Amino acid sequence: MFGRLYAAGTAAAAIAILVTAFRLQPDPRELGTHRQLGLPPCGFYVMTGLPCPTCGMTTAFALAVRGRVVHAIQAQAAGFVLALATMVVAGLGLFTMVTGRRVALNWYRLNPVRLIWLMSFGFLLAWGLKIGLELMNRGGKAGG
Repeated sequence: MFGRLYAAGTAAAAIAILVTAFRLQPDPRELGTHRQLGLPPCGFYVMTGLPCPTCGMTTAFALAVRGRVVHAIQAQAAGFVLALATMVVAGLGLFTMVTGRRVALNWYRLNPVRLIWLMSFGFLLAWGLKIGLELMNRGGKAGG
């Protein structure tokens, strides 16, 4: 019984995030969607003119829930992966809530240090992609 309640809470939290993302209008600049939540502009972006590691995350979520995969990856690749993970968590939570069965991963086979390094590298790669796309957009606008 406790497992189903836990799964229901997990699914509800993930669904709340996805519904919030769906209610937001993705910013066409692929950053700044978070402002609709009452949050301030990115201080890193204001100071440097370059996106911070999390710039575009909210936009990526808002685009991913609409099925706009390419735009979500352009907005923030790591945010797109997190949006997909949130969708998977919602689905697994609902599955467990309904069936009482849970999907179990063998976490003992994963090396946590390697996993952290891999995730960190992926996050930095996504940030580098975001900066690269930002600079290419600026170059295209200045030259054309």
